[in-house]
Amino acid sequence: MLQKKVEENKNSLFFFLLFLRLFPMTPNWFLNLTSPILNIPVTQFFFSVFIGLIPYNFVCVQTGSILSQITSLDAIFSWSTLLKMLAVAMVALIPGTLIKQFSHKHLNLDNSNKNVHLLNGRKSS
Repeated sequence: MLQKKVEENKNSLFFFLLFLRLFPMTPNWFLNLTSPILNIPVTQFFFSVFIGLIPYNFVCVQTGSILSQITSLDAIFSWSTLLKMLAVAMVALIPGTLIKQFSHKHLNLDNSNKNVHLLNGRKSS
């Protein structure tokens, strides 16, 4: 069932994966384990990891650079840091939503079998 959902949403899959990577509370190990099971394309998986883990790596590098000054975990994961990460994650959803709206608006999709009936400006039979 989930593999079918992945196939249906291939246009916005990258942005959803990017959102999951950027969202600070998503377990990355779970995404790594389920991606091959759900037939996530390797290129989309790779680039979502490559881009999506930048904020996490930034926090790790920032933590390492100020390690002598840290007295508690609150200095690392403050509410402002979590809200900033959430805002970045939400921005990653916007292109996927726009692509989905564009495809539904400009392509004639048959809801019963999800086939595209518009080819080269003419309807196919």
